[in-house]
Amino acid sequence: MTVGWSIYGSELETAIKANIVDRLSPDQIAEWEEGNYKLGMIPNLHSLVPYSLDAKKPIFDCKSKDGLRGAHLSRAKASAEHFTEVVETIENVLTW
Repeated sequence: MTVGWSIYGSELETAIKANIVDRLSPDQIAEWEEGNYKLGMIPNLHSLVPYSLDAKKPIFDCKSKDGLRGAHLSRAKASAEHFTEVVETIENVLTW
């Protein structure tokens, strides 16, 4: 979490639980170890989103031909891990 966001970081878990988790039924909730829902931990993909939109493909499929250069290329490739975890969690919730 960045320094700026850490101002609100201590409030995230409480707000997530009160405004989202407590309103769901038990079969709609995926809980990680330590009771942390991790909803405030979605990474900022910075300027990768506009490249993805322009290329009309997922961020993790964008390449240099789509305009990515340097660190953007490695960040785009690494983003697949974030999306995979999110999709797997949603699939687990839907199959309960």
